[in-house]
Amino acid sequence: MWWNRFAYIDRLDVAPAYRRKGVATMLLQKAREWAEDQGARGIFLETQDINVPAMRLYEKNGFVLSGIDTMLYYNSPHRGETAVFYYLLFESGI
Repeated sequence: MWWNRFAYIDRLDVAPAYRRKGVATMLLQKAREWAEDQGARGIFLETQDINVPAMRLYEKNGFVLSGIDTMLYYNSPHRGETAVFYYLLFESGI
């Protein structure tokens, strides 16, 4: 858990053979359960602007777009991509 009482999802990968079968949604639900048990106020995560399926998944699961960073990947192999940040706020944390 981060200093601001938000849990952070660093990476969410689902093997291609298991995509579009609800696995990512189940993983997000388990992450939420864990975060709530830890007293988090919500969850945040980051993806790239080119990862439209991930953005749709997060929005479908209640995450809200909260910001972008056009320089985060400047010195990385992902240069030219934009970091997109999403938050899921828990009612209990408001």
